[in-house]
Amino acid sequence: MKINNNMMPGAVEQQPLVDRMMEPERAVISQKEVRRERSVAEKNEYSNISGMLGDLSGLAGGMKNVQGFTAMALESSHPDIFTGSINGFAEPGRYEFEVGELASKDRFLDIGFNDPTTADVGFGHLGIENADGTLSEITIDPGSTMRDVADKINSAGIGAEAMIVNTGVGENPFRLMVSSSQTGEKSKIVIDPDTTFLEMDNLKKASDLKLKFEDVEVQRPDNAFKDLLEGVELTAKRAAPGTKVSVEIKHDADKTMTSITEFVGKYNALATHINGKFQTPAPGQAAPEGARGDSNMRSIMRSLQSEVSGSKVSGQKFSSLSEIGISTNAKTGELMVDDKKLKDALAKDYNGVRDIFTSGEHGAGLAERIEGVVKRFKDPVSGAIANRMKSLDKVIGNQDRDIERQNERLVEKEAKLKQQMATMESKVSQMNSQSAVMSARMGTGE
Repeated sequence: MKINNNMMPGAVEQQPLVDRMMEPERAVISQKEVRRERSVAEKNEYSNISGMLGDLSGLAGGMKNVQGFTAMALESSHPDIFTGSINGFAEPGRYEFEVGELASKDRFLDIGFNDPTTADVGFGHLGIENADGTLSEITIDPGSTMRDVADKINSAGIGAEAMIVNTGVGENPFRLMVSSSQTGEKSKIVIDPDTTFLEMDNLKKASDLKLKFEDVEVQRPDNAFKDLLEGVELTAKRAAPGTKVSVEIKHDADKTMTSITEFVGKYNALATHINGKFQTPAPGQAAPEGARGDSNMRSIMRSLQSEVSGSKVSGQKFSSLSEIGISTNAKTGELMVDDKKLKDALAKDYNGVRDIFTSGEHGAGLAERIEGVVKRFKDPVSGAIANRMKSLDKVIGNQDRDIERQNERLVEKEAKLKQQMATMESKVSQMNSQSAVMSARMGTGE
């Protein structure tokens, strides 16, 4: 009797059959992988939120103090004579200056030569005494040129510097100029005529900057200085005796508006992201891909919104954000800025606007309170964000190990099925062979 081969698939047909038999196992793994992807997506969202909170906190941290919030500008009535820049916290005010004389360097000029790189200037020593009274000697070797002498002076580090000037005058237009490295009377240099073969004339004597500040005589060794008005670097550009220069230091409303607008932008970016990714879905609707309704995120926004809506400052012209042109959208929770109203508020009472954001005698300002909310949620030990991300790390780790074990079992089971089918096929083939032999014998009458 012959076994029906149709009852057992051949080797070519085994794989599709094995695949069908393994489909339930693979479906289980696919479900686990989907859950893992959701966990990873949630962790990534937490990481994004943490970064956005960090951006908001960084801006708030810079605005919470008066010095950090306040932006100043400097205007000069004659910027070609005297001007300056703000390099720190400065008090508003208007000041009068008069530049009598600029600070200058000591400057010497030698006799001319026809070529700076080939003309032999002789040999000997060049004695230079710098500001501290130290006499330094530059050795001039035989065959030295103007360029050699200039290079030696510049590399000696003795408070003097040299350059070659092409005057374009006469048969010997090239002249060696030696100057003190800095301006001011104390930086003068002295060239000893007994130690040099070069004939050096003192073209310009070192001098201090001399000016009047509110009719008070002031001297400085440099034309730029920052030790007269706190947070201000002043620069004299040219002498103009008799010309009064008015310098006003005032609040920079435009720069302050930019800072406030940037703060609002970071806040709104966070609100938009949380509302879009972590909102609780309506009945019958699925949560957005890679996210879910999350009490931590809702708690963050509630805390931030509470600080924004509760920014009251007693005893000041402005007591809330709405009074300076910043209102809250009731539907989205985002902040809206009325540029005109904010600019008018800064113009009318800059300090009043400042006090809403900064901390001081009136208590903690909005910026510090916002920073506090962020620190509470981002605290690496007790913060909700850090704890949730740690929890998700454990979940993802367990999911990875579970998926790995499932894949190992799937491989083992698939291999065992293939082996069982191969064994069955071999037995069926053997039985068919035996059946064929028996049939042949019966047909021949053996």
